[in-house]
Parts: sequence; structure tokens; C-alpha cells
Amino acid sequence: MPEITSLADYITSWERLLSAVANNADLPDFSQQVATLTVLLQEAKTVSTRQEASRSLLAADAKRRREIVFEGRAAASQLRSALKGALGGHNEKLGEFGIRPLRRRSIPLVDPPLAVE
Repeated sequence: MPEITSLADYITSWERLLSAVANNADLPDFSQQVATLTVLLQEAKTVSTRQEASRSLLAADAKRRREIVFEGRAAASQLRSALKGALGGHNEKLGEFGIRPLRRRSIPLVDPPLAVE
């Protein structure tokens, strides 16, 4: 018999076992063991179903998170542009909003050339 490693394989194996026990009426009374395995089988199915639902929710949440980031970046860009338009690109108050204001270039002072005699 091949090695069982996944929950789905265990569920299938347990279902076959319970079915085989139910089909053989000449066996001794195994009702306690059958009841225990039946409860565990039902719980395994419930957990498996819940896990599949969680996977689909996780995928949907990840997709929505990417969409939110994309839409948020666009909205933030529009807000920054509106702030620049309202306050002016050179206004130092833009720094409060995380926007670098436009500044004049600083012209380095160059010493005048020395007169050569």
C-alpha cells in the first residue's frame, strides 16, 4: 500500500475503511472505533473545506491589496498635484505634506580671476 501523506488521501482511506466495515456484518462490534473515526472524518472534511475557503479568501485579499495600492498611489499623486496647484510649486509649506518645493539653484560664488601682471 502506498504511503499516505495528504489529508485528502487520509479522508479517502478512512471512507473506504468505514464503508468496508459497514459492508461486513459478520465482524465483531466495532461501533466505538467506527464512531470515533466517523467523527474525526467529519472534522477532517470540515477543516479541509474551511482551509480551501481560506485559500480563496487569501487570494482575493491579496488581489484587492494590490488594487488598493495601485488606486492609492494614483489618488495620492492627484492630491499632491492639487496641493502644488493650490499652494504653488515654490511654497515651503509643501514640505509638511512630504512634497519637495521647487527652489532656485544656488549659484556657487566663484572668486574673480586674479589679474596677471
